[in-house]
Amino acid sequence: MTSPTDGWEKDWRLAFPRDSIGAQHLKGKGPGRDVAFTISRVQLEEKEMLRTVGDRKERRKEKKLLVYFKELERLGPEWPKHLICNTTNASTIALMYGMSPTTDWIGKRITLYAEWVSAWGEKKEAVRIRPTPPRGGTTANAANVDKSPADPGPEDS
Repeated sequence: MTSPTDGWEKDWRLAFPRDSIGAQHLKGKGPGRDVAFTISRVQLEEKEMLRTVGDRKERRKEKKLLVYFKELERLGPEWPKHLICNTTNASTIALMYGMSPTTDWIGKRITLYAEWVSAWGEKKEAVRIRPTPPRGGTTANAANVDKSPADPGPEDS
């Protein structure tokens, strides 16, 4: 794969580039594939988010915890660079590597995977973090981050 939008024919979400990792970037055969990343930095940044307010959608700026990854920062600017870390994922990292400071997370490896979850009354695909540090397996790179379900690439060991 040469671009994060390759494979959009099999997963329409890949046709819309974004700067954060979504479940569509982690797809493999079956429920998903584990992909290991090395944390390069953790920052609190303001992001524009789409929120439902009553019966309409609205864009709002919110502060979000962003986890950046060494493997993705080396790729071109069109590739996603970070995970918008929700409370569930931040708690998982904290249980593995310490509650504070988040600078202790830098250089640590985590495993991301896609999972169906119930959120806001709907079933959605979400990025989750395995609760144990990775041991070998597939490391994130341009060849395996954005594969679609019908094009899974090499299996993890």
